[in-house]
Amino acid sequence: MNRIATAALALLLVVAATLGAWRVGWSGTHYARVLQATPVTVREPRYADVVDAVPAPIGGSVSDQVRSWNVAYRVGDRVLHTRVAREPGDQIRIGEQQRVIGYNVVWRWRGHTGIARMNTRPGRDLPVVDGAVVETRRPAPRSS
Repeated sequence: MNRIATAALALLLVVAATLGAWRVGWSGTHYARVLQATPVTVREPRYADVVDAVPAPIGGSVSDQVRSWNVAYRVGDRVLHTRVAREPGDQIRIGEQQRVIGYNVVWRWRGHTGIARMNTRPGRDLPVVDGAVVETRRPAPRSS
């Protein structure tokens, strides 16, 4: 009878210690659930390399005043043409593009909801260290 009581008491203590460690947070890394991730974008100019630039005279004679330039520029494997008002340099602006600079992430952990700005697209969960959501990063390379 004494062995059964001792085993039951030991089991009860192990269960209580496990629940206590889980409740306090000693059981390792915790993860917050990602509810929403919205990309943050900026508009920036898009440039192309000039292949050739030839003055385009207004009249029929080459000696007339040059008011525009016929420009050939490269986009990937294609060479395209356009006319610009001023003499181009090495590159010309061909439009705008949107670039993702980060993500606004809405997360929930233990009943708390928050927003974090992250550099990379998050997965389903985010690690929580000391009650704060952190962005996982690769360790920096060691210098030798």
